[in-house]
Formats: sequence, structure tokens, C-alpha cells
Amino acid sequence: TCTGASAKISKVKDTDSDIGENQSVSVFPNPATDRLYITLKENHSQATFKIYNLTGQLIIAGKISSSVNTIEVDDLPVGLYIIQTFYNNTIENFKVMIRE
Repeated sequence: TCTGASAKISKVKDTDSDIGENQSVSVFPNPATDRLYITLKENHSQATFKIYNLTGQLIIAGKISSSVNTIEVDDLPVGLYIIQTFYNNTIENFKVMIRE
């Protein structure tokens, strides 16, 4: 559990949708085979992402550097993953299936 002033998050979103009208972030395709794309409606200079497996192990982390970002996932085992995006004090969670 996080405590203290640095643990404050102003808004948290949780979504199963890969593309939505009101979302600032989209993750697609779902399911994915070799690469994922993360798109931002607006550029956020401090935007980042993390990919976790279902046991909570951090698999990949990085910066979201432009409006469209490519993440290579062809070396990941088949399964379900959670992608978290962080920008403007907002966290969005996406469930993504990686398949052969």
C-alpha cells in the first residue's frame, strides 16, 4: 500500500475497451501477435507504460514518446497481460491477450 503525498492519484480509469470515444489512450490490436500500438489523443511529455503478466511481474516498461507507439511483443509467452499507462496524474489499465 502506498502512503504519503507522492501516492496521490487524481484519476484512475480501468477499461477493457481497446478504443473508445472518450479515452485519451488506446491500446490495439487485441488480441495481439507480434506488436502492440499505444496511441495518445494528445502528446504528453511524461507519459509512460508498464506491461505486467497476471502474476503481477513487470515484463516491459517504457516511455510513450509520441502519439503512436509500437511495442514488440512477439517474444512474450501466449497469455493475458495488463498494460498500465501513466500521464497527467491519470492511470489507465488495459487487458490484452497475446497469442501465437
